[in-house]
Amino acid sequence: MSSQIDKSGLAWSPFFPVTNEEKSAFLEKLPTLKNGKESLSMFVFDALYKHGYDYTDSDILNAIKISLLKSLLFRCDFALDALGEKSYKKACEVFENGEYCSDILSELIKCFNHAWGHLKLPNGKPVQMDCAHIYPLLKDDISYYYSVIKNNQIDSKYAPLKSVINQIVPSINDACYLNLKEKSKLNIELNSYIIDTYSYDFNTASNSTDYIYSEYFGNSVNDILQLALLNNKDFWKSKDFSVVAFLNNVAKNNDEIQAQKIIDYIFNELKNDESVSRLIKNNLSIGFSKIDIFKKKFKDFAIFNGTSYEICYPFFEIESESAKISEGKRIFESFLYDCIYPNNKDLITEKLIKSEKTDTFPTVFDILDFCSLGYIIRNEEKQALSILLPDFFTYDAIWKRAYLKAYYLKSKAAQFSLNKKLYTCFYPLFHYLNRELEIESAVQLDIKSRQNGFNMLKRILSEKDTEISYSEYYVASIIDGKSATKIEADLFPMLELFGSAIYDFAVAEMIFYNPYYDDYTENAKTVQFRFNSYTDKEAKIKIAKIISLEKAYISASNVNNKYIYDYFSTTLDFKSINNLGDNEIYLKQTLDMLLGAIALDLGYNASIKLAKRLIIDTFPTEFKTEAHYTQSDIENVSADIFYLSRILPELNSKPESIDYEYNSLMRDNLYRLLGCIILKTDTQSKRDLISSSMNKLSVLLGDTPYLNTVSPIYHFYLNNGLDSTVDKYKNDILLKYKTIIQS
Repeated sequence: MSSQIDKSGLAWSPFFPVTNEEKSAFLEKLPTLKNGKESLSMFVFDALYKHGYDYTDSDILNAIKISLLKSLLFRCDFALDALGEKSYKKACEVFENGEYCSDILSELIKCFNHAWGHLKLPNGKPVQMDCAHIYPLLKDDISYYYSVIKNNQIDSKYAPLKSVINQIVPSINDACYLNLKEKSKLNIELNSYIIDTYSYDFNTASNSTDYIYSEYFGNSVNDILQLALLNNKDFWKSKDFSVVAFLNNVAKNNDEIQAQKIIDYIFNELKNDESVSRLIKNNLSIGFSKIDIFKKKFKDFAIFNGTSYEICYPFFEIESESAKISEGKRIFESFLYDCIYPNNKDLITEKLIKSEKTDTFPTVFDILDFCSLGYIIRNEEKQALSILLPDFFTYDAIWKRAYLKAYYLKSKAAQFSLNKKLYTCFYPLFHYLNRELEIESAVQLDIKSRQNGFNMLKRILSEKDTEISYSEYYVASIIDGKSATKIEADLFPMLELFGSAIYDFAVAEMIFYNPYYDDYTENAKTVQFRFNSYTDKEAKIKIAKIISLEKAYISASNVNNKYIYDYFSTTLDFKSINNLGDNEIYLKQTLDMLLGAIALDLGYNASIKLAKRLIIDTFPTEFKTEAHYTQSDIENVSADIFYLSRILPELNSKPESIDYEYNSLMRDNLYRLLGCIILKTDTQSKRDLISSSMNKLSVLLGDTPYLNTVSPIYHFYLNNGLDSTVDKYKNDILLKYKTIIQS
């Protein structure tokens, strides 16, 4: 692009459309001004930023600087007047030589910045206020020089790679080397080409994240593709270059045929690596060929889970290997046969032997490896590792990993805690055997531990004036999921939902029937906020701890969980997944289940009474008592009319008196509890309905979901209490539910 432009008659326009007097005054003052700035950020911000130029981008700033210098030198007289004739000629010469960072050009930029900051328009406003004409003047030069800068960078940065690419396909657009950070999928056409030509679905194989080193997975694939293009590790260091993005760019900026030729070159190079070639043949990600990463991640995973990296056998050399495996085998078999299945040794042994001949996922060996390594080796991963490390998946290696796990658990635990650690670690195996053989372990058949747990629970409740007798409901409420029989575990959701509804109703009534004078303060908490504060997980765990509920908890494990997630199930139990890693959630669930058990055994009123007692004992300053006033009490109470209009049925029946927040909270929790009491919670469909939105439950109850009028059921409850409401509406609700089921 030529720099010589006719500038006759332009004076200082268009940058500084000022009068001759203003210009002369500035030139006279210029030598006295302090050293100016070389940065053009203020100019860019004033004149160009709104056009999309990022003044933090050094390449954009350089392109703007060169474009501006060109205009100052060749489009107007500013450079000549500011520098003087001699320096001006030198500046033109330096610019033509491409020495844009020279001292003379830096001086010109400083002069420009002085003018930009000091000159004013004839109307007295700063020149920055009238700069819309500058963008059209510079935009073509900026685009040109920015392209030159980027092309020079590409030539400098990618010269060896460009040499290789040009041998494959000449004349690749330099734009293909830009914006290569995004490690996206290949476009559909290119991926289809690989499928048709090499019988390999690159996108599907390369973009899964179900692997232990998934955070390295994309990088692993890209690293391999980079070296296939240019086998020079030093070249690729510190270069953020996605081969997939590059291929997509080639297809977009040149054409797909050229991108296909580069793909052919890459795949021909990949075939030279036997491991990669075998992975491609089996439609598996080439990232699996990074075996060292796999080994490192397993080593880190083992150490993170509190055992030795030696359980990753046979990856690493083991000191005294034979002795450790022998001792681990003794520990494992003694625990399996003597502690867990003392009456089923032959049956268990036969199952383990037969499992060596099955390929159905999950096998005993999938589960054993999960117990040992703490990680599920997925099908694709197992296929790849079977190809690359066949010794890793032999039955002998899998058993030895299990024995080493048992050995290292013993080395870090006393005998009592060892049994708990072993049970926790190998529970997935026991769960599998119980299900497959339809048997129960000694832990599930342990009557003594259940009786001891119940006795402790009975003492705890007796201190709260609640007397109970032995029942499967109480045992189910306090037993761990890994110790429970199937019958006990099936009671968990039934008890938990009922107990949760009891507890929430108790809190709702205590909020509803207590004057809360902070309602009128500036920073008053909302009704819903207060309700949530006493019904959330933390509040229930606090109650459970205060009454020492954990002392009654029945568990053979050192990690307590009411719900057990079956890692090998095709149906995900999201409730169990969400509870993983929460060491105290079992206390909240146990409290809910206990209240549900009491409701089923002693009745819902006994359960509500206990819930309120526990709440008052735990939060004495927040809850003291309940105030159930009648119409005749109005003149004798100090509570204000706002509070009375909330709780008195006669006043509440007037829509204009209704306090929406309090009544909607009370009504919703009443409906939820009525659903549990009347419908029961013994089936999943009932639990789903009760747990659904209030609108659905309101329809079932024959009530309106809106509070523009007081609903009949809710108003009846305010007048007559919970028992009368259950008696009055029970048959109608059951009939409506039956109609819903039939439809």
